[in-house]
Amino acid sequence: MQRVWQRLYAWWHASLRRQLVLPVVLVALLGSLVAGAFTVTTARRVVQRQVDAERIKLARLGADEVSQLFQDVIDIARLQQRQMLSSTAADQADALVALQRQFPEAYSSLLLLDDQGRTLLVLSRGSTSTVGTPQVIDPPQPFVGAPELLAAIRAQQVYVSPVDYQSITSTPVVTVAIPLITSAAEGTLVIEVDARYFWKRSDTLDVEAGNAVIVDEQGVILAHPDRQRIGQPVDPALQEFVRSRTLGSARYTAEDTAYVATYAPLLGVMRWGVVIEQDRRAILTPVRNIAQTLLLIIGIGALVVGLLLSLLIRAMLRPVAALSAQAAAISASDATGQTFATLRKDELGVLAVSLNQMLARLGAAQTQVQQLNVGLEQQIADRTAELQAALAEIQARSQQQEQLLALVRRLSMPIIPITDAIVVAPLVGEISAARAQELIGILLKAIEQQQVRVAIIDITGVPVIDPDIAHAFVRLAYGARLLGASAILAGIRPEIAQVLVTIDVDLVALETAATLAQGFARAKQLTGQV
Repeated sequence: MQRVWQRLYAWWHASLRRQLVLPVVLVALLGSLVAGAFTVTTARRVVQRQVDAERIKLARLGADEVSQLFQDVIDIARLQQRQMLSSTAADQADALVALQRQFPEAYSSLLLLDDQGRTLLVLSRGSTSTVGTPQVIDPPQPFVGAPELLAAIRAQQVYVSPVDYQSITSTPVVTVAIPLITSAAEGTLVIEVDARYFWKRSDTLDVEAGNAVIVDEQGVILAHPDRQRIGQPVDPALQEFVRSRTLGSARYTAEDTAYVATYAPLLGVMRWGVVIEQDRRAILTPVRNIAQTLLLIIGIGALVVGLLLSLLIRAMLRPVAALSAQAAAISASDATGQTFATLRKDELGVLAVSLNQMLARLGAAQTQVQQLNVGLEQQIADRTAELQAALAEIQARSQQQEQLLALVRRLSMPIIPITDAIVVAPLVGEISAARAQELIGILLKAIEQQQVRVAIIDITGVPVIDPDIAHAFVRLAYGARLLGASAILAGIRPEIAQVLVTIDVDLVALETAATLAQGFARAKQLTGQV
């Protein structure tokens, strides 16, 4: 990947036109993309707000329609209450028939109860949604129903039951109890409303990319265009609004489809609600269309801008290319006397004039440099000869110094024969490791050549010795012993003896003496000259 980027960079860097065009096109494209993204985001929010407002409006409208439908049932029933509370059964039956004719598809059955909660008349719908024949209950029978319904009848309150299903036909019904009160009598009208009637009402609501759903107070779906979802609970995201009976919106996913839904509660005695759910992807289709159009426009615009910029920059760079060609031709030959054409009056013309002035100064400087080079070469040759002579002199002096140093070393470490078998090596001054090593070599060589039996090392003139020098003397003693001779270290002062004890030197092979005289006496004993 790095190699690819390097090649792309080299390709871009090889042309000034590319260096100018590509950044401008990229900046324009980036700006267009940012503007497009901002526009799409803004459009998405605007469309979302419009769709939300329309959905809320539609949910309220649906809730108002269903509420009004139930209110019409109650109002129309109360309009007939005087006749239904008449003293004759014929008038009561006519009132029930007239009432059922108002909503033949909605009313499954109607029951008229007296003030004691006993059933007086029953009117059931025919098999083809026609008005049935009223049945007089004589004597009146006590009404049997849910405890909540019986309590509402006794309290003379309007009551709407949850959805129930008839045992034989499985028809979903809602039981509505409407109190009837006149100055002369009291009673109750019990209506079993076919819930399928509300299916048509929900189907008539035109919802873009969605559905209108009617739910009960438990959040169970009562009406839905998809009949298979009837009886199922709404998504848990909406349950909070159903329980609190407040207007609200939520998002959820059902059957791999993302929905956005709004719940609106019904007004009045009904505790139902209307849910407007919409396919979130479908309602945002205009936004996607806008985004695709913007991308197309941005792409075409970028191509057009790139083409125009390429042509413009190419025209602008044509004089630069000509100037570059002239510079190449001048650089390929002797620049002396060469000049750039100065036909233009713009910045390039000014640049050509400046280049001509630079060439003139360059020619003068070149001539001056050539002259300086000639003198500099002569100075270098003279100086080289002087340095070579000085080097030869230094080398001769160095050889002389080395010879003098060798002589000094020999004089500083003399080997003095006392007898044929005894020699003395008096040492003066500080002894370095190199000097001690050289002493070992000289003494061992003298022992071998002169057949010496005892070598006395006199350190009376040595101010101090360190552990390395002491160990060197021990090595000298061992070396002498290997050659059949003995070594005596003479001239040991108290401070040197203390150093030798402190550094724990092995003096078994090395005999010692406090003075040179003592060392010489010991040497005569070793050689048998006493």
